[in-house]
Parts: sequence; C-alpha cells; structure tokens
Amino acid sequence: PAAARLLGVPRALAGAYAALAALLFCTSLVPRDAEWAAVAIVACLGLPWAVTQSLPYAVVAAHAPAARRGALLGALNVFVTLPEVTVDLGVKPLLNAIQGKDAGDGSGAGAVLLAGAFPAALAALVALFVPDGQVGAVRREGGDDVGDDDTHEGAALLPTRQ
Repeated sequence: PAAARLLGVPRALAGAYAALAALLFCTSLVPRDAEWAAVAIVACLGLPWAVTQSLPYAVVAAHAPAARRGALLGALNVFVTLPEVTVDLGVKPLLNAIQGKDAGDGSGAGAVLLAGAFPAALAALVALFVPDGQVGAVRREGGDDVGDDDTHEGAALLPTRQ
C-alpha cells in the first residue's frame, strides 16, 4: 500500500488504528434520528479497516521465506480471526446480560462501538513502537531455498522510505 511505502509500516498501521479509534468514538456522538451520519461514519470505517486487515498479511508475505509463507500466513489468519469469532460469540450474551430483553433492538451497538475505540487507540500507540525494518531488502542467513541467492522474492512488496 502507498501509505506503508510513504510512512513505513508501523506509522501506517498506527494511523489506521488511530482513525479507527476516532471513527468508533464518533459513533457515540450520532443522535438517534441522524441515520445519515451513522451511515457516513460506517462508510468511512472502511479505509482504516482495509489497512488493518491487509497490511499485516502483506508484511508477513514480504518477510517470510517462500517455503514457510503459507504456514505463517495461515497462523496469522488464525490469530486475526480467533478474536473476531470470540467477540462475535460473546457480544450478544454480554448485551443480553446487561440490557435484558431490549438487547435485540440494537440499542447496545453504540456501547460496543464506543468500547472498541479504546483497544483501537491502544493499538495505535503500540504500533508506534514497532521497529520499521528494511522490508524492501530482506536477506536470509543460510538461504531459504528460493532461487540461487539469499534474497527473498516477495521482499519488494513494501519497500520502506529512504
């Protein structure tokens, strides 16, 4: 992605997480009768969501040796989707426990979105401490069984800024 090339991967992720946190927080400011505002915020959520869902896979693909790339991408997929499934299975019972019979009308969605702003903000802060390595020039010690030399063929996916 262009943002990762321009800013570096950690800053691009931090920016995406910060935008996600801000937009999730903004959902709590939308009045009940302003459906257009809620739709606009949800539409804007697509950009930071796309970055947070695609950039980690691009980084793993760029750094992983070809022989292990599939296994590492599969492991990343498990660790990305497992929390999503856990939240999906746990949110409805949590809302039912908090709101009782009114939980099915969507009135708790705002609280869930607002609560999601805090981990997104924390992720933005943590992403700033991730070292911005040389993604564009990955070299493996001892070879990785890719071609005749030790350079990794997928390393040019996300070159860092110079």
